[in-house]
Amino acid sequence: QGGTVEGPAMEVSASPFGVESHPARVTEVVDVPVELTEFVLGRGFTCQAMLLRVKQQSDIQSIVVLPPAAGQQGAKLRIDAPGPEEAATARKLVDIHFKQQIKLARREQRVETLQTDLSHVQGELASGLRLEFRIDPELIGLAIGKKGARVRDAERLTGVSSISIGSSDGLVVVVGPTTAAVQRARELMELIKEEVPLETAQASWMLRDYGLNDLKESAELIVARLERNTSNLIMVGTKPAIKAARLVLDTQFEYMKKHAALEDAEREMRQQLRDIRGPGGYNPGRGGAQGPPPGGRGGGPRRGVLHPNGPPGQGGIAGRRPHGSFPPAPRAKEPS
Repeated sequence: QGGTVEGPAMEVSASPFGVESHPARVTEVVDVPVELTEFVLGRGFTCQAMLLRVKQQSDIQSIVVLPPAAGQQGAKLRIDAPGPEEAATARKLVDIHFKQQIKLARREQRVETLQTDLSHVQGELASGLRLEFRIDPELIGLAIGKKGARVRDAERLTGVSSISIGSSDGLVVVVGPTTAAVQRARELMELIKEEVPLETAQASWMLRDYGLNDLKESAELIVARLERNTSNLIMVGTKPAIKAARLVLDTQFEYMKKHAALEDAEREMRQQLRDIRGPGGYNPGRGGAQGPPPGGRGGGPRRGVLHPNGPPGQGGIAGRRPHGSFPPAPRAKEPS
């Protein structure tokens, strides 16, 4: 925008660079963007340095700031040049400066806004009302939960204002009304992953006697998984949950050793009993001998078994009399 006027008239201008008098051949008027009106009219050091540089680089005679006319908002610049080439060069330089000054002004405004936000955040950090920490990006999905369920639960349980998790870097930002609420939210949201190498016997115990679901529920883990190829136990949860899981494992493995020792002792004793019994020998059951010992109750001959020394005439059966019989009466002595 603007216009160009050519003519031999003598121009005397009172510019910010002093009074100049030259035979003006070309005059060009440039509109100042509304965003830069205050910048140009203020004639601060930056504006004057810019105009002076344009004058020196384009070899024009003068460049003058024209205030807005009545009823207008934007100011104008008048360029007085010895020829059209100098005027065009000055115009191009002015356009470049205007565009860059607008960009600088907008960026400075953003920086100022960020500075305000930074001061606010630093204040929150200093007071403990804002907390930042990182989690493994691999655990972001588990930390957020299905459709953000874990985040909402943590906000509800702790009363913090907001919990946000970076989708790529795992940065967690917690903002809350009190330091205690913020710290509690961190305990719930700071997930860690731990891999515990297990011995073969321990892995078998986990699969056979103490299930992974029991470990997960008792320690409140999010993930409890046994890698069959490596026998490594993968656990994911909060720091308190991982600590509790380790204590549970240590306790269970102590009992595993005791059970194993008793199992070995039982196996050895059974083998000894088999060796003593032999084919068709004494056959004890669990926990001791099976059935009464030889000789029946009380150690005597078993009922219905022939007694080698039984009284004559009684069938030689120990422990049993004929039905309805009584012991024979003693014989009377014959007279001598």
